[in-house]
Amino acid sequence: LLACDGSDLNISYDPDDWESCKPSGNGKRGSNQLHLHALYDLCNRKYTDIRIEKTMVSNESRALVQMLENIKSPAKTIILADRGYETYHVFAHIMALGRFPSPHPFPHPFPLATQLFGVVVGVNALTGCGIRGCWG
Repeated sequence: LLACDGSDLNISYDPDDWESCKPSGNGKRGSNQLHLHALYDLCNRKYTDIRIEKTMVSNESRALVQMLENIKSPAKTIILADRGYETYHVFAHIMALGRFPSPHPFPHPFPLATQLFGVVVGVNALTGCGIRGCWG
């Protein structure tokens, strides 16, 4: 059971580095950032892979595909990722690798916390992984 998410990391300001300089949009000085993509094994409680890219050229689906290609285990794997990683490109790679159950896009009609709680409860029932969140 793997979870993938990303986060922006602020770095020192350099307006000449267009790949990391993110404009503020309101005429003020922007900021420079890196984007960290992380793949976390929820059952074993460890990070299995990370990617760091400059924010303005970062691509979440490309990063996830690269991290999934590095997985050496032949075991079937469930992948949880937010909507920035959910693309047909990712689904095609998951199916081509053949080590993952068929991808099924998770609808987004409810707040993320509600979705996450439902997914975690469902995954615990399927895998016996024993994941616990702040709710219990």
